[in-house]
Amino acid sequence: MKKLILLVTLVAALFTKPVLANHRESKAVTLEVLKAFQKDFILVSNVSWEKINDVFIVRFKQLDEQLAAYYSTDGELQGFGVIAENKALPRVLQNRLQRKFKDASVTEVMKYYSVTDGISHFVQFKSGNRQYLARFDQQGRMLLLSRSKI
Repeated sequence: MKKLILLVTLVAALFTKPVLANHRESKAVTLEVLKAFQKDFILVSNVSWEKINDVFIVRFKQLDEQLAAYYSTDGELQGFGVIAENKALPRVLQNRLQRKFKDASVTEVMKYYSVTDGISHFVQFKSGNRQYLARFDQQGRMLLLSRSKI
């Protein structure tokens, strides 16, 4: 459960960068974490780091894709995600979203790969005068993570 809460917090932070700017720490990346990143990902550009609580988040571009990776302080990869085009959301998940929110308009999709939980999709969307962040797990179940007025 703690891992899910941490995952939700980190992915929400990725989607809502300006909102959480005051809660972030700009800390130097440890050598252990940097070495792990360099081993895990090659041919990267536009690399930027930040630290939230005990997790280092690195955003970068690799082979024309925007990615984010999450590392523990000891350099262990916790998971990573590909920031995808809105149309990258699988059709079955689009249909489930449209059933619950008839006027949903997807604004961002992240395909997230977790070492422990496998693949899930994080979706930011608008419906009516609200903006939502939801997670679809591997079984296609939707969990609303946040809701705010636009």
